[in-house]
Amino acid sequence: SSHITDISNESVQCIYTSLPTHNDYTTPLAAKLLTNQSFMITFSRQNCTFKQLPLLKIAVFASGRGSNFHALAEAISKKNIDARIVVVMSNNSNAGALALARSLHIPALHLSQMQFPSQDAFTEAVLSTLESHGVDLIVLAGYMKKIDPAIIRRYRNRIINVHPALLPS
Repeated sequence: SSHITDISNESVQCIYTSLPTHNDYTTPLAAKLLTNQSFMITFSRQNCTFKQLPLLKIAVFASGRGSNFHALAEAISKKNIDARIVVVMSNNSNAGALALARSLHIPALHLSQMQFPSQDAFTEAVLSTLESHGVDLIVLAGYMKKIDPAIIRRYRNRIINVHPALLPS
């Protein structure tokens, strides 16, 4: 699939997230496309340029067993999703998601508001962790705590909740 990101009088720029449908896999460009990573091609009157895009860096927030995290990690390992999980965070020190992350050699952190003197200090620790890992996207995979508005502002339009449920009262 693809979408056009820029059009000018001189060129057209497209982002591709999967292979175009054709049978000619003998060209050098096609060989690069077979890596199954997102890429950008710019077509102009004079030439065509190819640029492989960096992997999307994902932080997973989870509170429980980690079944949604596991499904995401599996999809990434099968190259169905062009990304890398760079950190898993949980408010629950006994979360199965943390053990699973460690078994996959992914940094796993227990961060709970109870560990900090204030909500602001906790939020700053979360933001610092996200920034130190270069996170592009936060995936809430069964995370059972409210996300601080400061985190939502910083990661506006870059947070996905894959476990939509009401918080317990």
